[in-house]
Amino acid sequence: MKNLFIYLLVIGSANVMFSQNSNSEFLQMEAEKVAPLLLNIEYLNAVQDNSMSIHVKSLEEEAAKCDIKASTKFNGSSKPFKAVFKSNKGAIKVLYNQKGEVIESSEKFEDVKLPNPVRDYVFNNHSGWILSKTGYMVSYNKESGSKKVYKVQIRKGNLKKNLKIDSDGNII
Repeated sequence: MKNLFIYLLVIGSANVMFSQNSNSEFLQMEAEKVAPLLLNIEYLNAVQDNSMSIHVKSLEEEAAKCDIKASTKFNGSSKPFKAVFKSNKGAIKVLYNQKGEVIESSEKFEDVKLPNPVRDYVFNNHSGWILSKTGYMVSYNKESGSKKVYKVQIRKGNLKKNLKIDSDGNII
């Protein structure tokens, strides 16, 4: 019984020692990945909200996580660094400063899920109409914030209407 207790104590302490070493390496690698994201949290807070499409969120997070200093095209100059992030539903054009902060972005997406306020506006004010096309555009500037616009095309028979609606469901 005493030998079993000593054996379990040795195995348990060995696991703790090894897990601490690998966790510290893991935490260091995770910190390197998170640093650009933390640097651009202001950008994410300005362009994202809970009701937006997951597809849009993931591409915006990719832009926020981008470490421009790791890019072979980044030369460290004080001129803004341009980058483009593309997916099958849209693209984000981003300008970063030399620290890697997002200073401007222009985003355009097609066939996106509409947030509830936009969807409610369309269906409450245009009964009998069906959604034909949806689009989402965001312009962000570090100094002035963001502007979000949903472009919605609706149809009823041979008629079609193009609407521009902000993220709160107000017609523009």
